[in-house]
Amino acid sequence: MSGSRSPGLPEILETYAEVIGKNLRVALPATVTRFDAATQAADVQPLLLLPLTDEDNVRTTERLPVIPNVPVVYPRGSGFHLVFPLAVGDNVLVVFCDQSLDQWKAKGGTDVDPVDNRQHTDSGAVCYPGAYPSTGAVPSFPSNKLVVGKDGVNHSP
Repeated sequence: MSGSRSPGLPEILETYAEVIGKNLRVALPATVTRFDAATQAADVQPLLLLPLTDEDNVRTTERLPVIPNVPVVYPRGSGFHLVFPLAVGDNVLVVFCDQSLDQWKAKGGTDVDPVDNRQHTDSGAVCYPGAYPSTGAVPSFPSNKLVVGKDGVNHSP
């Protein structure tokens, strides 16, 4: 009889949960590598590296690939909208929706069958402009008014 044993159900479930967790995408900061104003979509490069651990427990990291053609979500409702151009190098927050948005983007409407059964993948990604680290906070942030401004321009009254 050898000294090794087969893993029990708790170990198998823990390994399974770990694998799923490492492959599940929810949200990541990214930078714009291309912006198409006509479609309001951007190619984005995730800014966080993917941590990997090999069988010898050696940790490395890997750059995630550019995600192409991600819809940019601008504030919009009741017939009003706020839009502005994005430039290469601008930061965004990429959110990976529960299901593919391909059919909904193409057809719109309600009760859309996503057709694609994959979840939390690039085909369900959208991005929100303005995700910056603490070092990129807006200086002189006003606490009592709405300000539409431009970086590098003083917003004082």
